[in-house]
Amino acid sequence: MPKNEGLKSYHIGNKRDTISACRSWVNKLNKLNKLNKLNKLNKLNSLYLYSDE
Repeated sequence: MPKNEGLKSYHIGNKRDTISACRSWVNKLNKLNKLNKLNKLNKLNSLYLYSDE
């Protein structure tokens, strides 16, 4: 499989559409990562708070 095989399917519209689509995906991933980090911190905090019981 050539290197750019997977990217070609995203070039249906013009390149500007492709770039904006990539940016929106990056934004979604960043938001998910932030939420996951917050959830992990909350779990760690709750474990720490309730570890004395």
